[in-house]
Amino acid sequence: MVKALSDYKQAKDLLLDAAAVLSQIAEERSDQGLAQRINIFCNKVESATFNLAVVGEFKRGKSTLVNALIGDNLLPMAVIPLTSIATIIAYGSKTHIAVRFQNHHSIEITKEELPNYVTESGNPKNEKLVSSVEIEHNASLLKDGVRLIDTPGVGSAFQHNTTTTYDYLPEIDAAIFLFSADQPASQLELAFLKDVHQFAPRTFLVQNKIDHLSPEELEQSLNFLKQTIADQIQCQPVIYPISAKLALNKRLNNAVAEISDGFDVLEHDILTFLVEGKAQTLIASSSARLSKEVASTKQLLQLEQHSRKQPLELLRQAITNFGLAADKIRQEQTDAEYIIYGETANLLRQIEDDLKKFVEEHKTGLVAVIEEAYQSNKDLDKGALIKALREQLFKQMQSIFDQWRTVEEEIVTASFQRITMRFAERANLIVEQISQASREHLGIEAAAHFEVEPLTTDSRHRYAVDDPFTLAVESLPLMLPSLLAKPIIHSRFLTAASAELSRNSGRLRADFQERISKTTRDFLAKFKAQVVVSLAEIKSTAERAMTKENQTKEENLIIDEQLAAQIVRLAQAEQLCQKSLI
Repeated sequence: MVKALSDYKQAKDLLLDAAAVLSQIAEERSDQGLAQRINIFCNKVESATFNLAVVGEFKRGKSTLVNALIGDNLLPMAVIPLTSIATIIAYGSKTHIAVRFQNHHSIEITKEELPNYVTESGNPKNEKLVSSVEIEHNASLLKDGVRLIDTPGVGSAFQHNTTTTYDYLPEIDAAIFLFSADQPASQLELAFLKDVHQFAPRTFLVQNKIDHLSPEELEQSLNFLKQTIADQIQCQPVIYPISAKLALNKRLNNAVAEISDGFDVLEHDILTFLVEGKAQTLIASSSARLSKEVASTKQLLQLEQHSRKQPLELLRQAITNFGLAADKIRQEQTDAEYIIYGETANLLRQIEDDLKKFVEEHKTGLVAVIEEAYQSNKDLDKGALIKALREQLFKQMQSIFDQWRTVEEEIVTASFQRITMRFAERANLIVEQISQASREHLGIEAAAHFEVEPLTTDSRHRYAVDDPFTLAVESLPLMLPSLLAKPIIHSRFLTAASAELSRNSGRLRADFQERISKTTRDFLAKFKAQVVVSLAEIKSTAERAMTKENQTKEENLIIDEQLAAQIVRLAQAEQLCQKSLI
C-alpha cells in the first residue's frame, strides 16, 4: 500500500520500467500494435489527472488560497466579487495561459491579460463567452497529475457565477471549501456544502481570514462554525483555520508571519490525501492493466516458441484450421452485438415512458405555482413581471427534474450495468473460444481479457426556459397598456409552463440517449477491437514461425535465443508490476 509521496513515485517508476520492457520487445518484434498500447499506457500513468477544486461563497479568498498553494501571485485578487470563470491550473515547466471559448476556439494570453477574461469587471456576465482558462505552472503540488481549479463564488449578485460553479461540480475529485472567520456560515453556504459533498469524495473544510480576528474572537468563531457544520453533517468536522493572505505573503517574500497562518497543516494534509487517495487507485488499476498486457505478450511469445518446433506442414495446416475457427468466432461476435443494441433500445423506450408519465403528473402543480407567482407579482411593471415569472419557471423546472433525474439516474445506471453484464457473459464465451481455438489448433493457449464499460457520466444537459415574448410578433402585446398586456402575459406563462415541461423532458431524454448511445458504441468498438486484435495477433504469431524455413540454422538459433530472452524479460516485468503494489 502506498503510504508516502516517495512510495508513490517509486511505484510509478516500477510500472514505467515494466512498460519499458514491453516497449523494447515491441520494437524488437516490429509490433506496432503493442508499441501503441504501451505508449498510451505510459501517457495515462504519467499524466493521470486529479481535480482539486477550491469552492465556496464569493469573497472567501479562494483565489488567494490558490495563489498560496502554488506559491505565486498568479490569479487576480480584489475586494469585490471577482472570479467569473473556472480557472484550471496544471503542471508545466513554465507558465502558459490558454483561454478556451465556447465555440471551441482558444487563444494564448499573458499573465497581465488574465483579468480581462476571468474577472467580473474584465468579462462581465461572461460576455466574451469563455468556457475555461487553463494555466500551466511549475508548482510542485501540481506534479503527478494534480489540477487546481479556482471556481467562481456562489451567492453573489451574479447568478451566472453560481451556475458556472455548479456546472463544474461533477468534474471534481476533491474540494477545498472556504468559510470566512469574520462571517458566520450562511444557509446558502451550508446548502452548497451539501451539494459539494455529493460530488467530492473528500472535502477539506477551511476557515480563512483568521488574521482578521483576535485569538478570543477566532476561538468563538471556530467553535460556532464547527457546531453549525456538525448539525448539518451529523458528525464533528475537521476544520483548518488559516490565513491565505499571510501564507501567500510568506511564500512570495520568504517572510515570517507574526501569527500562525495555519497553512502548513492544511497543505500537509492535502498532499497526504493526494498520495494516499489518488495514488493507491492509480497504481492498483495501472498495475492490473499492465499485468494483463505482459501476460498476453508472454503467451504470444510462447506460442511462437511452440510453433517454431512444429514441422512446417503441420504448422501450415494448423494456421489454416485456426483461420476457419476465427471466421466463425467473428460471426458469433456480430450476432452477440445485436443483444446490446436491442436491450439499450428497450431501455431508451423505458426512459421516454417514465418521462411522459412524470410530466403529466407535474403539469397541474407547475401551472398552479406559476399562477401563484403571477398573483404575487402582478403589480410589477410588465418587464419586471415577465422576468419574475421566467425566473420562477426556470427554478421550478430545475427542482422538478432534478428530483426525477436523481432517481432515474440510479435506475438507468443499474439497468445499463445489467445489460452490459449480460453481453459480457456472451463476450467472455467468445474470448474463451479464441483461447480454445488457439489451444486446439496451434497447441498452446493465447488468452484475452474483456472489461465492462460503465455508463458514461459525461452529461451535456442544461435546463432552459424560453421567453414567451422573444419573437417580434410575440412581443407586440407588450406595447399595450398594462391593463391589457398583463392578462396576455398571464396566459402566455400558464401555457408556457406545460410547454417547457415537455421541452425540458425532451432535453433530458436526449441527454440520456446520447450518453447511453455513446457508451454502447464505445463498448462494442472496444470489444470488436479486442476480438480482431486477438485473432490477428495469434495468427500472425504462428505465421511468424513459418519464416524459419527461409532462415539458416545459425539465424534460427539466434531467433530462438532471442525469444527465450524476451520471455525472461517479461517475467521480470511481471515482478515489477507486483512490486509496484507493495
